Amino acid sequence: MILYATDWCGYCKAARAFFQANGIRYSERDIEKSSVALAEHAKLGGNGVPLIVVGAEVVNGYNEGALRHLLGRWLRG
Repeated sequence: MILYATDWCGYCKAARAFFQANGIRYSERDIEKSSVALAEHAKLGGNGVPLIVVGAEVVNGYNEGALRHLLGRWLRG
């Protein structure tokens, strides 16, 4: 799973907290610090952050319901 994010984004912070609370491992790519990450983000149709890639699925923005649906079997409790 990949999280495209920035340091200052509140919804990115919420996504990080959700992943941490549920023991979900992910790779983070800062689109302001990496031109490669920015290009990948654009190629995925990103129009903001966070943009979360779970397998072949792309979640634009922080959407806990969509994440719970996609990650259900890996979530704690």
